[in-house]
Amino acid sequence: MAQEAPIAITLSGTYNPTTRSGTTTANFTNEQSIPITGRVQFVIIEDSIYYPAPNGDAWHNHVARDYLPDWNGEVVTIPGGETITLSRDFTLSTDWDPNYCQVIVFIQDDYLQPDSNKFVYQGAKKKINEFVAVEEISYSKLQHNVYPNPVSNFAIFSLPNLQNLPVEITIYNSEGKVINQLSATNSSSPIIWNLTNKYGRKVEPGIYFYHLRRKEKIIIGKLVVIE
Repeated sequence: MAQEAPIAITLSGTYNPTTRSGTTTANFTNEQSIPITGRVQFVIIEDSIYYPAPNGDAWHNHVARDYLPDWNGEVVTIPGGETITLSRDFTLSTDWDPNYCQVIVFIQDDYLQPDSNKFVYQGAKKKINEFVAVEEISYSKLQHNVYPNPVSNFAIFSLPNLQNLPVEITIYNSEGKVINQLSATNSSSPIIWNLTNKYGRKVEPGIYFYHLRRKEKIIIGKLVVIE
């Protein structure tokens, strides 16, 4: 637990309660300078399941309900300092309670250690009911440009096709912490992220992500901050 993880994961998704289906997306950022290869697993679990088992336990938590797409997972290689994005579609069975379901994602070394362990580099989890129910993204209506990228002082979000429509931009660091929130009621003008706050403190170099939201539509992007 005291060992620093070499990979950061941000987890997001969408869920439609009517169809009981959705999509989960994970960004894996290698914070080392050397490549990392591992097997990625997406798992849907459910808590608070009542079942009087023969061993005397009646309530069961962290029960694996489904592997996305299956228990084999996917082997990936993340270059040093880079980010890869993986998405999985899912559907909840009618006898699963979405209020107690979560998506868990982790990336694990495929090498079996002498003590029969396989190291887990990093993991993340999120409740299904925390996923945002969004419409299918229409890129023709959400065209945007972010420059410069990499950025050192100011990041400019240009939104040419969103005149007079309110826009919100949330900036996250590689750990999923909110760094800044920007908004504009008239997006015909660029939205500018000043990396130096009013106290003169500048954002640390690294990998950052942004959620650009216009009503129910969202685009997720990446920014690289340099000195």
